[in-house]
Amino acid sequence: MILVVDDSETELEVTKLVLEQVGFEGELLTSPDGREAIDLLWQLFQENRLPDIILCDLNLENIGGLSLIKRLRNIHEFRLIPIIILSGADFSDDVKACYEAGANAYIKKPADLTSKIDVVRNLLQFWLTDTSLPYQS
Repeated sequence: MILVVDDSETELEVTKLVLEQVGFEGELLTSPDGREAIDLLWQLFQENRLPDIILCDLNLENIGGLSLIKRLRNIHEFRLIPIIILSGADFSDDVKACYEAGANAYIKKPADLTSKIDVVRNLLQFWLTDTSLPYQS
């Protein structure tokens, strides 16, 4: 299961398309902001389910990506879920702040679809196949 947190409907649709293109067959959940993501995670926790990974944009409404990382790392039930930041920006201060807050990876969103497919394919191979995760579904 993957949770994608992004406030752009276009980005969410592109991400869904890319995941289909790379053959992802698991459950995909989406949230437009950090607040709703936390609410969704609590709901999943009550159902005894958690996502394998969280793909998160940095610039979100309400609770932004950086704040979301910090909050999740301070909630015992969610602190081990890998969080991968996918951002259009690649500013060194943002990258450093995300890693300091507990992000597992910071990836600059590729501009073109072909590159995005390659990045997502590699990301899924690493996080969902090659890596053992604490909440693997």
